[in-house]
Amino acid sequence: MGTEEARPAAAARGMGRLGLLAAAGATAVVVGAGNTALHYRRWSARMSRRRAAYDYLAPAPARPCGPLHARVAGPLRSPVLLLHGLAASSRSWGAGYDVLAERHRLVVPDMLGFGASARLVDGHGLFAQADSIAATLEAAGAGSEPVVVAAHSYGACVALGLAHRHPGLVRAIVAISPPVYPDAVRARECMLRALTPLERVIAMDTVWARRACTLLCMGHPRLAAWLARTLRPELPAEVAADAVAHTWTSYSVNLAELLGATARAEWVLELGLRFAVLTGDLDLLPDTDYLSALAARSPLVTLEMASDADHLPLMSHRTRVLELVEELAA
Repeated sequence: MGTEEARPAAAARGMGRLGLLAAAGATAVVVGAGNTALHYRRWSARMSRRRAAYDYLAPAPARPCGPLHARVAGPLRSPVLLLHGLAASSRSWGAGYDVLAERHRLVVPDMLGFGASARLVDGHGLFAQADSIAATLEAAGAGSEPVVVAAHSYGACVALGLAHRHPGLVRAIVAISPPVYPDAVRARECMLRALTPLERVIAMDTVWARRACTLLCMGHPRLAAWLARTLRPELPAEVAADAVAHTWTSYSVNLAELLGATARAEWVLELGLRFAVLTGDLDLLPDTDYLSALAARSPLVTLEMASDADHLPLMSHRTRVLELVEELAA
């Protein structure tokens, strides 16, 4: 075969190898896409099962009540206060908790700087939260007798601050997944172990977190809400969207209080209050060693682990939360 004739043959063989490589690559892409689709379907099914397990119904909207927005219902006796966590709102406590209003004056506020409540330039710290909640209880007709507080996550810190700042106002606390620590070092350790690297960037006080919050939460709230719902499909849409309903100031000031271990669980011992802790056995954020030691020191403190639960026992174990509230209100 001549040189000119050999070139097309060589080219054909080369094209054949390229064809095989292309086919192999295409197959890998198809298989990879198939695996990705399979993983996505499994993940989506898992999120759907978790969302269904929450059995969530959206509550009535919060209305102006003193310095905060809150939903208020029930008779003017035996008050119960429900506090949400950091980067959340009163809608974390779904309509399933409104059964408390059958026997209690139920007050469920959006804390200062979150949900529908005011966003100030400053003044969102632990004791500012406590003062605004005390005023809201008064406006809701729930200030005439001590309240039982059920509080999720950072809300438990605020509940402790409320009891410490306004002695006599709080009767008992049900603390759900409480991030309370003996000191700032332990607070940071628990926060870091509980979050993935990406969550650390989003949640912790960093340049990137500030930029993201300023750009999205404050600059493009609708886009931020869509992203929150997309990234957390297991959450009720309202709860996911409210995770970005705040400003950087309101978020970062309260985060600093959490990381600084400002709220002290020992305050309940000083005040003689019952402190019932319910936390998920899969949740790494609470310092269960510290809480166990506190429970060993005093019968006023109890620690209960919710089986197969993460950071949201208020949704996955609502019946138990309601039982604890009624036990402390009895």
